[in-house]
Amino acid sequence: MLPHPPITVRKATILDLPTIATVLTTAFWDEDSVGRFLHPLRALYPADVRRFWKRRMLASLLHHAHQVLVAVDEHGQIIGVADWQRKGPGANTSMGGWKRTLRFPLTWLVTLVNWLDLRMRPNRAGDPAHVDAFPRAFARFEHFWSGERADLWMLESLGVDPSHQGRGVGTALVEEGLKVATRDGVVASVVSSAGNEKFYVKRGFTVRLGNVTEGEGNPLAGVMGGDVFFTPGGMDAVE
Repeated sequence: MLPHPPITVRKATILDLPTIATVLTTAFWDEDSVGRFLHPLRALYPADVRRFWKRRMLASLLHHAHQVLVAVDEHGQIIGVADWQRKGPGANTSMGGWKRTLRFPLTWLVTLVNWLDLRMRPNRAGDPAHVDAFPRAFARFEHFWSGERADLWMLESLGVDPSHQGRGVGTALVEEGLKVATRDGVVASVVSSAGNEKFYVKRGFTVRLGNVTEGEGNPLAGVMGGDVFFTPGGMDAVE
């Protein structure tokens, strides 16, 4: 078997946004939480799912505490995306540049732009009963990211074009983010989608603390996946 062509990981730019949205739409199409749960009518309105990702990633690209990485193939085509967010006390100190300087105006601007876009083009693929399920459920699992684990890098989204899976794209995006977490001296965390638990454990997320769908009356009940993983740190590194 011939080796796969090399993959390059770089920081994303705003010009990458359309391609990023397309890659994530394809990558998460059959993923249970973003697919079946949030977008049950995605087959009828695929463009609305793409706009969902475009709005979400616009906010990440312009947020001072987010670092969006893209994996690029030998032709310069984006084939994978990772959205990492710095959370906790270090979120406002570890990130520099113009986004940090303009973080408040940018937050308001992106919120307004996304609100107007959603008003003009509602997400017909989405389930109105589930659109706010994650914020409503957050109080049930926010304790996972507290105490010595409050300061961290969070892998918010990781998606690889299905036609390029199996060539180490996801691994390259995870490893690049973990390098930054190591540099900052903090742990990293991820909420795994169903079926990807072993992938994250092999990449260093070996501490499992629970699941975001657990608990009576949880708005996320019935969603597949949701295991909360961390890289070892603090007490975990000693034990």
